[in-house]
Amino acid sequence: MLTFFLVLRSLKPKENTLSNISPPKSQGTGAIHEGDEFVLLYSSKDIVRITQIENALRVRDIECIVLDRHGSVMMSFVPEIEMRIMVHQKDFDWSVQIMNKLMEQ
Repeated sequence: MLTFFLVLRSLKPKENTLSNISPPKSQGTGAIHEGDEFVLLYSSKDIVRITQIENALRVRDIECIVLDRHGSVMMSFVPEIEMRIMVHQKDFDWSVQIMNKLMEQ
């Protein structure tokens, strides 16, 4: 037991090499800051469609937030809980055009 304790004590934690890496601009921070105006773009229980729209927006550098992703999947038997894609109000028109082209495919 004493040997185990000494081995653990001698191990040093690895240096965190990811601490100075910031997320790419296209992925955004996922945080809503005071003064940001987000509007609902799309709502659904279909995680594939939500992910498809989310990726299409982020590729075009449009910050979006998906709300209730985990709740919708875990509580799939409750019809009122749907995933929602929120975008900045200034990007709404462009986001609608992107989403409509995606839906046509």
